[in-house]
Amino acid sequence: MRRIAKEYGYPLAGGVLAALAVAGLAVLVRTSAGPGTLTAQFGPEATATAVGPGLGDDAGPGFGSGPGLGDDANPGLGDDANPGQGGENPAPGAGPGQGGGENPAPGDNPAPGEGGGGDPGGGGPADDAGLRIGGNDPGEGGLTGPGGPAPGDEEGGREQQPPAVADPPEEQEEPEEETDPEKICLAGVAVADPADRPGLVADCSVLLRAKDELRGTAALGWSGGLAIADWDGVTVSGSPPRVTGIELRRKGLNGSLPAGLGALSELTVLRLDANRLTGAFPAEIGNLSKLTVLATRGGNRFSDARYPASIGNLTAMRHLNLTGGHTGGPIPDLSRLTRLEDLRLANNVFTGTLPAWLGGFPRLRSLTLHGNLLSGEIPPELAHLTALNALSLAHAGTFTGCLPAGLKDIAPGRNDAAQLGLPDCEAAPAAASACTNGLAVPGHALKPALVADCTAL
Repeated sequence: MRRIAKEYGYPLAGGVLAALAVAGLAVLVRTSAGPGTLTAQFGPEATATAVGPGLGDDAGPGFGSGPGLGDDANPGLGDDANPGQGGENPAPGAGPGQGGGENPAPGDNPAPGEGGGGDPGGGGPADDAGLRIGGNDPGEGGLTGPGGPAPGDEEGGREQQPPAVADPPEEQEEPEEETDPEKICLAGVAVADPADRPGLVADCSVLLRAKDELRGTAALGWSGGLAIADWDGVTVSGSPPRVTGIELRRKGLNGSLPAGLGALSELTVLRLDANRLTGAFPAEIGNLSKLTVLATRGGNRFSDARYPASIGNLTAMRHLNLTGGHTGGPIPDLSRLTRLEDLRLANNVFTGTLPAWLGGFPRLRSLTLHGNLLSGEIPPELAHLTALNALSLAHAGTFTGCLPAGLKDIAPGRNDAAQLGLPDCEAAPAAASACTNGLAVPGHALKPALVADCTAL
C-alpha cells in the first residue's frame, strides 16, 4: 500500500483499500487527519498502512467507498468518483456523511453541510456489509463546503431546538381576610357549634368589635383563629356557655373603655386594673346587671367630670374598685348596691360631702376614701359599719364637726379616722342608737324619717 500510495497517489491507495474492504478482505480501521495513514486489516493479523493526507485535509480530498458509511461516532466518506470534502473546492460525496475538515463528506442524500473549521460532523449508518470507514476522530482542515445530512436527521442540517421553558405558574391571590365580627364568630373556630350557641356568638362579636378600642396600640390576643375560651383574659362558663369574665390587669392597654362591653349580659367580672385607659367612663357599663366585680384602679384616667349615674344600677356588685380614676363630681349614688363588701373610691377628685347612705352596707369590710376633695361633716351613720376591717378617711378632704361616736373603735389597727384631728361627738341617746344600728330600721341611712319615728317611740 505504501508503494501504491507513493507511485499512484493517495487517492488510488485509498480506493484500493476501500475496494478490499468492500470485498471483505480488509477493514479500514483508522484514518488520520492531516498527513497521516490509512490502516487496513487483512484477516485477523495482517495489516497494511497507507501514508498520506488525512480526511478533509487542506492538501487533498477525503477518501471512501460507495455510499458514505459509519456510525454516529465515526464519520463516513465519499467514493473515488465523488471525493469527499477537502481542500478549497470540496465535492459532495455519495454517502450520507458530512463534509471534509472537521466534517466528513456527504453521502447518498446530498445536502449542504458544514466544512472545515466547525464542530465534527456525524457519520451515516453502516451498510449491509457492516463497513465502517473513518476513525473515531474526524479529520481537520478544509473550508466550508456542501455536506450530507446531520447525524440522526434524514432531512439534514436541522438544528435541534432547545426545550420550551414553561411559563411560571400564576400566583394565586390570597383570599381576603374576613373582618365582619359576626361572620368570624360563626365560622366555627372561635365558637364551636355556633348554631347551638347563639349567646356565645353574640359575646364573641361584642369582644371583637371592642378589641381595637380597648387595646389602643397594645397587643391583645382576641382572634377568630382561637377558641374564645383561649382569648387573653376571657372566661367562658355556664350552660349554655357565655362570657362571664374579662380580666386584663397590667396588659398595657392604652385605648378607652368600650361602651359595647355593656352588651355582655352574663358578665360577672370586669378587671382592667393597672392599664392606661383614657376617655369617658361609658354609661353602658351600668347595664351589666350581673356584674359582681368591677376594678379599674391604677393608671387609668377617665376624662369625664364624673362617673355616670348608671353605675348605681349594678345591684349585684360586691367589689367596686374605682381607685385612681381621677374623676370628679359628687360620689355617685351607690345606695342600691347593698351587697357591697369592698368599696374603694380613693385617689379620685370627688367633691361634696360624705353621703349618709355609706353607712347602709352591713356587709362592707373595706372603705377607702383618701385622695379626694370632700368636705363637710362626717355622717354618724359611718359608725354603723361594724363589719369594717379597713377604713381610710385621712386626706379624703377637709372635714368639720366631730367624729361620730364609735367610729374610731371599728377596724382597729386599720382605721385612720383619728388622724383627722376632730373631737369625738357626744354619744347619741340609747333610743337613737337602737334605731340606727341597722336592726330596728334596716337601711336606716336612707330612711331618716323612719329613724326619727323610731327614736320618738
